[in-house]
Formats: sequence, structure tokens, C-alpha cells
Amino acid sequence: MADVAIVGIGCYAFSPTTNFVSFREGMFEAAVRAFTDCGIDPRKDVDSFIVCEEDFWEGVSISNEFMPDQLGAVLKPIATVTSESLIGLASAYMQIKTGAFDVVVVESHSKASNILTYPKILELALDPLYERHLNIHPYYLASLEARYYMNKYGIDYSYLAKVVEKNKNNGLLNPRGNFASKITYEEIIKKEKLFDPLTIYDVANLTDGFIVLVLASKEVAEKLDCKPIWIKGIGWSSESSSFLFRDLAEIKSAYDASERAYKMAGIENPRKQLDFAEVDDRFSYRELMHIEALRICKKGEAYKDLDIGSFNREGDFPVNISGGYLACGLPLDAGGIWRVYEAALQLRGEAGNMQIKDVKNAVILSWRGINTSTYATVVLSNED
Repeated sequence: MADVAIVGIGCYAFSPTTNFVSFREGMFEAAVRAFTDCGIDPRKDVDSFIVCEEDFWEGVSISNEFMPDQLGAVLKPIATVTSESLIGLASAYMQIKTGAFDVVVVESHSKASNILTYPKILELALDPLYERHLNIHPYYLASLEARYYMNKYGIDYSYLAKVVEKNKNNGLLNPRGNFASKITYEEIIKKEKLFDPLTIYDVANLTDGFIVLVLASKEVAEKLDCKPIWIKGIGWSSESSSFLFRDLAEIKSAYDASERAYKMAGIENPRKQLDFAEVDDRFSYRELMHIEALRICKKGEAYKDLDIGSFNREGDFPVNISGGYLACGLPLDAGGIWRVYEAALQLRGEAGNMQIKDVKNAVILSWRGINTSTYATVVLSNED
């Protein structure tokens, strides 16, 4: 079964609003950049296309039907994955692994600026029997989860504020860091609570963004003029989405997804075998939980490493060098492959002011959002 590499990456218009383009035009721009990056012609060289779309975000039924023209996929196989985009990446990976496809393109995007009722859409994803009738904002459930996690491990709010401080400062070096700022955790602590214990700084803002990745088999990758980033392991998992049926301080599906990816990649000691991580931080406390799910540290102890600076840019295991969602914004389901885009820049040595030295291996963990327990993890390397 062929090794699989990411050979082309394209990102366009990472911004709080993109009134100057439609979601079709934005996707075209990202696709052109990805194809140019690896020197392929989508009409001749691509065997299959994966579209990560959710009709609720677009406000259009079967919205994937708008994608073939923009991707150069007319009369080509195209499949829709209505989930987090890292699972779309896994679908592309598996297609190449079958040997039936050599080049597969994955796209996902966010046009969040078009959405007028984002909280209402989230409410529709609440458990219809046990949670939806409560008529609460879904972020209230996040606040309950945060408080439960903090109480279980004796964590005070200052550590959540330090996550915000770290990521927003990291984002100052990222051209996509639209919500980055030079802010201290002392200032964050003083902010009024939005959903106790969370302040407005602890919740990521939405952003528009368009991302395209090109995957290829080893045989094809070696013929292209590109810097391949190899997918060493990938896994995904879901459990109950209801808060009533899972441990709020431990995300079993995140642990399961990570274990599957690690097993495939031969990772036994993530802290030593990996160089950095990009993890979902749409809520500040979740970064700590996700670090623990990746086994970068023990359960309930991520805040200790955070406190001594281990997860900073200069630390022994940087986390969210890009600034994450807290600094760059949340591009809805496109978040997973946006993290891959950021990690690929680091592994290629093309991250500009964000670049950290001597990185070879990275792990990305994505989550679909507060009303789900859908997780995916991928291990990437710049070495075959």
C-alpha cells in the first residue's frame, strides 16, 4: 500500500469577513494556489476530489454541487464528507492507500460571515431528547465542562488565561492572526465572564477561510517539484454527543483517535518523538484537555507544563505556534486541514516569522465542536 504525502497546499482569504468573494470564488483561489504549489493540472492529473461541506453552514442544500467547477473537478469522481475536514483528509488518504488513486484533492472552507444565526445552528445539534429543550446557549455547556475539568484537577482560571495569552501572542507572527493581540493573562483575568468561567477571550471568534490540500502516492510525489509532507498515521473517533453520557473531564474519543494515529505512525512516546502540536483551542480550557488526550503529558497535568513554559514557542514542546483559533479565528469544519496547512509550513521550513528550528514531526488534533464528540488526529513528517 503506497505511502501518502501532502504535496500541495493552498489557503486564501483567512479573514473575519470576505464580502469581496463568494464561497465559490474563494475556493477557486485556494485551489489555484494548491495546484500551483505542486505543479499539477487538476483536469489531467487528479483522480478524485473530497469536499468537506455542511449544508447548514452554506444555507444551500447539497452545497457540494457548487464545487466541481471551482476545483477543476468537472466529470471527475467527487465525494462529500459532512464532518470535520481532518476526516476528509483521512478519506483522501484511504483512497490513495487502495492503489486505485494516485492524486486526491481535499477542500474545505468557511464563509462564516454569511451566517446570521450561528448559535441557533449549534442548538440544532444538541441532543433532541435531553438537551435541546433546555433552551440554553451551547456555550453554556462548554462552561459547565470547563468548570468540571477545573474542579477535578484543581485548576484555577489563571491557567486558562495563560493559554489565551500564549496563543494570541503567537498569532502576532502569523499573517492569518486576525484576532492576535499583545495581551497579558492579568488583563484577561479581569475581563467580565461570558459563560463562567469563560470570558470573551476564552472563546474563539469565527472566521472565513478557504483551504485546499493535494495528496499523492509516493510514486507520484517523487516526480513532482514539491516538498512532500508524509502522513505517518491518522485516526478518528466519535462517542456520545450528549453531556449526560460521557465523562466531562476526559474525552474518550480524542484519546481513541490519537491512539490509532500513534499506532499507525509507530509513536510510543509522543513527547519525545514529536516536535510540536496543533490542537483545537476554540475554548481555552480545551487546549489543555487536548494536550492530555495526545499524551503529551499526564491527565490533569497539562497546566503544570503550561505554567513552566513548555508549550511556548521557545519551550520543549510548542503547542499552537500558529496562534490557533484564539488568534486566527475558527473556520468552522475547515479547521482541521487549516491546522495541517500551518503544520506543513513549519515542516517545510516556510513558516516565515513563525518558524521554529529543527522540526521533523508534528501532530494535529481536530474536534468538530461543542455539540459533538467527533475527533481526528494525524501525524505528519517531512521525512519519508
